[in-house]
Formats: sequence, structure tokens, C-alpha cells
Amino acid sequence: MVFNLVRAVAEAADRVLDAVVSPPLEMLLEQSKELAMSDAEYARLMAERKEEGRIEWSNYKSARAIRDTFASHPWWEDAARTVHRNPATKLVNQTEWAWQRLTRGWDDTALWSLDSYWARTMSAQLLAMAEVTHGWPQGEEFPEYEDWVTALRENAELLAAYGTMFDLASIDEEAAAVEGGQKAMRWIAEHFPSLWD
Repeated sequence: MVFNLVRAVAEAADRVLDAVVSPPLEMLLEQSKELAMSDAEYARLMAERKEEGRIEWSNYKSARAIRDTFASHPWWEDAARTVHRNPATKLVNQTEWAWQRLTRGWDDTALWSLDSYWARTMSAQLLAMAEVTHGWPQGEEFPEYEDWVTALRENAELLAAYGTMFDLASIDEEAAAVEGGQKAMRWIAEHFPSLWD
């Protein structure tokens, strides 16, 4: 495929650029670390890190802020960091994924967590349907139009919670999100023939 050939060329270009860009960036980092050691708080945090083999996130942020005050920023640094953070393969991947979305409606990144992808997209679709739907499956379960719209929104909310469950703070919240997502998927399966505008 064309993307595989382009990706191979991009990977070769990335290796060359990384070999040119990484050493000077690493040199700048090491210089700022050496200079920061003159700061008592930074030296204490680094000693603690060495002793414990790790560093707390808040201490890491403090140490980095101190180190950054000692960093020199030559004119070429921003360009080098941009090249380092945005390899050519990233552009190739993003282009291929955009092409996949255009030609088949989804891209390979959806497969990284298909459950979350489905939950997020179906949630958005159910909410959109609640906004634009003209009819509803009249009957005992949904005697009024508003009952149907409410059910669409409630199940959209359950799926949205599942789609963002990795942002939740506790195991209990995650368990509730899983239960809600499964409930919404059962509701969708049960009402599948009724999901029309």
C-alpha cells in the first residue's frame, strides 16, 4: 500500500532527524540539571529521588520548575523540539487515518479501544437523534414523544460515562460506568429497529 511505502521513507527521515536533534537537546537538559544542583531545594529533591528510586509527582513538578529557571534557551531550541515532538511518521499516520475515515467511516485508532469508541460515538448519535427526531415508536413503553426523547438522552449519558471511564477517580465509579454502558447497549439492542428519525 502507498501509506506503507511513505511510512518507510518517513521512518528513515525520522531516524536521521532524531540523530541530529536529540544530542543537542539532551546536552541542554544535562546543562540545566548541573546548574540547578546549585539550588538547595533541587539538590534535596534529586537526592531523595536517588535514595528512593522514584519521585512524587508534585516534587517532580517542583524540581522541573527549578531546573527550568537554570535552562538556557538558544534560538534553535524551539525548532529542534518541534521536530522531535512531530516526527514525519506522525503526519503519515494522521493522513492515513483521515483517509480511512473518509473511505470507510472509521480509522484504525478506533480499534485501540473499540468499546470506548462505540460508547462515545453512539452517545453523540443518540443525543443528536434526541434533538432532531420527528417520530417515535408509540406504545406502552413510550406513550408520548417526550418519553422517547428522554430515553435517548438517558442512554446517551450512560454511554458517555462509559466512554470517559478512564478519567474517573475510583473503582466504584468505573464499575458504575461499565454497568451503565452495558445497560445502554442492551437498551440499544432491544430498540434497534426503532432507531430512525
